[in-house]
Amino acid sequence: MDDLGGLSMRQLRLFVVLHRRLHMGEAAAELSITQSAASRRLAELEAALGEKLFRRQGRGLVPTAAGDTFLRYAEAALRKLGSGLRALSQAEPAQAPLRIGALPSVESALMPRVVTALRERLRNLPLRVDTGTGDQMLPRLRAGALDALIGRMPVLGESLRFWPLYEDRLQFFARPDHPLTQGSPTPADLLDYPLVLPPPSAVIRPAIEDFFASRGAVMPRDVTEIASPLIVAPLLRATDAVWGISQGAAHGLGLAQLGFDTVDTVGAIGLTIRVEDNDSTELQILLDVLRTVHSEIV
Repeated sequence: MDDLGGLSMRQLRLFVVLHRRLHMGEAAAELSITQSAASRRLAELEAALGEKLFRRQGRGLVPTAAGDTFLRYAEAALRKLGSGLRALSQAEPAQAPLRIGALPSVESALMPRVVTALRERLRNLPLRVDTGTGDQMLPRLRAGALDALIGRMPVLGESLRFWPLYEDRLQFFARPDHPLTQGSPTPADLLDYPLVLPPPSAVIRPAIEDFFASRGAVMPRDVTEIASPLIVAPLLRATDAVWGISQGAAHGLGLAQLGFDTVDTVGAIGLTIRVEDNDSTELQILLDVLRTVHSEIV
């Protein structure tokens, strides 16, 4: 029962945990095996599939396109095998989780309320919420590793459907006693301070570059690029740095919004799903929850 034509449940479990942890040592610790045993299992799995599933990046790992594609099937295989084993032992089969991706623009402002509301509407359905930038999340949605993605989206292909919910825009933030909180700063004034921006692959990044270009200011090259608001917020409170990001990403972080007119950077925040899942009851409930939660916030 532990072999799947050259693949084993142990290999699949390692792969799924490693895709979530993106670190061999952490995945090994979660599975209570040695790191060398984890590395060996991954090598055996990649050899059986004839594909590299991860590539190294710094001290961690990043899934390849093959890794993102295989995740959907590995999780499904483990769920089905687990269900079969539980059925044989007369146990109640577990439900697959609703897997939601959240971009930084909604991570703090929207998602805590959404999760709370979903727990009320879908009491018996497990939830999994992953966060990251659009370039990380969109491939996972397309590959079936996510069921839905919430945030500001670029132009999408025919395989995905986007429901706009509300509008968000670029804004600049700093600590409450920052010099730029006084008076009427200009875009050129931003260049006197260290800039923190999302990485070039972030959906909001082109709007930031257009903001400077349309106002005759040249964006410096020595910016600090950070995707996570949880890293940026304490950095801003301790320094003179200024953060350019979607307005919603700074919600609840105790930062001051600087007084810039950014109406030309408005974009839609919404829900993205695969077209094939359009009739999913759970995703329709998620869309209804998103609309309700946003109406309560505004």
